Amino acid sequence: MRTTPSRFTRSLAHALVGATLALACGCGTTGSHTSRSASHAKQTLQAIKSATEWDMARQAFLAGDLEKALKAADRSIALNDAVPKSHVLRGRILLEMSDLEGAIAAFEQAEALDPDHVDAFYYQGVVHERLAAKERALDRYAKAAELDPAAPQYAIAAAEMLIDLARVAEARGFLDARQATFEHNAGVRHLMGQIAMMESDPVSAERLFNEARLLSPDDSAIVEDLIRAQMANGKFADAEFQIARLLKQEQNAGRRDLLKLQARCMVQIDRLVDAREILSKLTRGAEGTSDADAWVELANVSYALKDDVRARQAAARAIAIAPRRGEGYLVRALVERRSGNLDLAVATLTKGAGSSPQDARILTMLAIVESERQNPAQARAALDAVLRIDPDNAAAKNLLSTVRESP
Repeated sequence: MRTTPSRFTRSLAHALVGATLALACGCGTTGSHTSRSASHAKQTLQAIKSATEWDMARQAFLAGDLEKALKAADRSIALNDAVPKSHVLRGRILLEMSDLEGAIAAFEQAEALDPDHVDAFYYQGVVHERLAAKERALDRYAKAAELDPAAPQYAIAAAEMLIDLARVAEARGFLDARQATFEHNAGVRHLMGQIAMMESDPVSAERLFNEARLLSPDDSAIVEDLIRAQMANGKFADAEFQIARLLKQEQNAGRRDLLKLQARCMVQIDRLVDAREILSKLTRGAEGTSDADAWVELANVSYALKDDVRARQAAARAIAIAPRRGEGYLVRALVERRSGNLDLAVATLTKGAGSSPQDARILTMLAIVESERQNPAQARAALDAVLRIDPDNAAAKNLLSTVRESP
C-alpha cells in the first residue's frame, strides 16, 4: 500500500532540495555571503546585549546603586560604544559619584557621537555649574534649550544661570521670548515671579506666583514665594491664610520659619495675642532659647500689647543672644521710656550704640530720649552721628531741625 507524504514532509523535502541546488549552483560565493551574515548576526547580538546592559545600568542608577550601575554602563559601552545615550548615562552615574572630570568626558563623547544630543549638552551644563564655570554652564544650557525648545527644564536652567551671573533682566527677556511655548508651565511661571521679586515688582510677582500655583497646586515652594509676595504687597490676611494651609500639611508641621511669618502677618492684621502665643512657643526648648529672631519678635509684640514685663525679659534675652543686634536694646529702651525711667533708657541705648555703632535706629531713639531729658547737645550729637551713617535719613533731618542748643 502506498503512503501519501504529508504536507509537512513535502515542504521539508522541497526545502532540502532547494538548499542542495543553492549549494551546487553558488559554491563560489557561499563563503563571503556566510561571513557577512555571521558578522551581521554578531553585531545584532552585541547591540541586543548592549541595550540589555544599558537597561540594567539605568535601573541600578535609579535605585541608587551607583557601583553596579557604572559596571553595567561600562559593559554596555564595551559591547557597543557608538550609542550616545550610553555615554550620557555613564556620565550621569559619574556625576552622582562626584567624578566631575570623568562625567564631562562621557558627556563630551556623547556630543561627539551626536552633535544634536540634547542631554549631552544639558548635563555638561550641570557639571560646569558644579565647577562654578557659570559662563560655560550657560552656554551648554542655552544650547540644550535651542535643541529642544519645547522642554521647559532646559530654558529654566539657562534662565537660572543668567540670574546667577547677575543678568536678571536678560533672564526675564529669555523667558518672555518663550511665553507662548511655556504658557501653561508652572516652573517657568514660578521663575518669572522670582525674577519680578528681584526687580522689586511684587505686584507682578504675586500674579505670576498665583498662576504657577493654579498650574501646580501641590508645589509648596510656589506657595511660599506667593506668601512673601503677598506680604510685600501688604496683603497680610491673604498671606496668613496661605501659611495656615501650609502648616496643616504633615510635612510642614512645626516649621519655625513659617510660624515666624505667620506671627508677623498676625501683627499686621491686629492679632497680637495670637502672634504672642506663637512666638512664646517658638522661644521654648533647646532651639528656641537661642533663636534671636523669635525673641526679638516676642519683645516687639509684648511691647505693643503693653506687656512690659515680658517685653523687658524678651529684650534682655535677645541682647544676651545677639549683642551686636540693635533690636533688643531698642525694645528695652522703649519699655524704660514708657515707665518714665529716661536715664535707664539712655544707658541702654548708649550701650546698644557701642555694640552696634552703624544702627541708625538706636542713635535716632537716643536723640529722642535725650531731647526729652532736655539735653539738646547730646540729642544733636546723636543725630549728627545718624547723618554720618545715612546722609539721606529724612527722620534724622526733621528731628535735627527741631533740636535747639540750650542757652
